[in-house]
Amino acid sequence: MIVVLNRLEFLHTLNLSGTQVTDLSAFGSSGSLQNLKELNISGCTQLRGDIIVFKNTPVLENLDLTETDVTGDILVFKNTPALKELNLFNTLVTGDFPELALNTRNPN
Repeated sequence: MIVVLNRLEFLHTLNLSGTQVTDLSAFGSSGSLQNLKELNISGCTQLRGDIIVFKNTPVLENLDLTETDVTGDILVFKNTPALKELNLFNTLVTGDFPELALNTRNPN
């Protein structure tokens, strides 16, 4: 799958929810998905990996990782200025959300 994703540099929306995706490293900071604005990989119950892959995703607006086994610190999203919606329900992500909210830009 990583080979296919590397060829989709102009992709803006990707919904793989409920599929058998297993490797989070195929997304995010690989450089090939830098134009991705919406990513839904919720319900991919075999999905593993650290959310650090989303550290350099400047245009990502909506991310849904619900019902996955992804890990990492929520503060990785501190420098994701376009992020509007983030769903981490029933994941293994940790961190202090209020600290994240206080350190993000106000879009108004």
